[in-house]
Amino acid sequence: MFETFKAKICKWADITPEEFWKFLRLGGSPIDNPQALVCSASRNGDTVAYLTAEPLFVVHSYALKEGFTPPELQKAGNVIDEALVVEGKRVGIGRMLILVPENAPKQPGEKVLRYIERKLPQEIAFNSDGAAPITKRLSWSPLDWLRQVN
Repeated sequence: MFETFKAKICKWADITPEEFWKFLRLGGSPIDNPQALVCSASRNGDTVAYLTAEPLFVVHSYALKEGFTPPELQKAGNVIDEALVVEGKRVGIGRMLILVPENAPKQPGEKVLRYIERKLPQEIAFNSDGAAPITKRLSWSPLDWLRQVN
């Protein structure tokens, strides 16, 4: 007999009570973001695996202009943080992961996170005027420029 697996994806807020209890019995733990996705795989109608995927922001790089004091730079960072919180709430993001540089001192609330990066290919998005975004219009990569500067 030929058996196939089928995948199903739904928002955490839309999971049925029956699926919720199956998820818990298999060792899953509830999450607090209703925008998170619950993905399941079934074979012949029997669910054999679950995982959750949470939308989040990853803050991974920054640039600071010389000539400003640490308190001024902290205020600038706070303003950016507030803007990211507002945008995150607008689009249903439940948390931000902030990648701390290797040489930075330990931060309050810091956790060790092991991860595997899996990049997803994206279609070229166009601006409202029909033009490709600036990174697609440049004849050079901003990363190439940063490498030359450093």
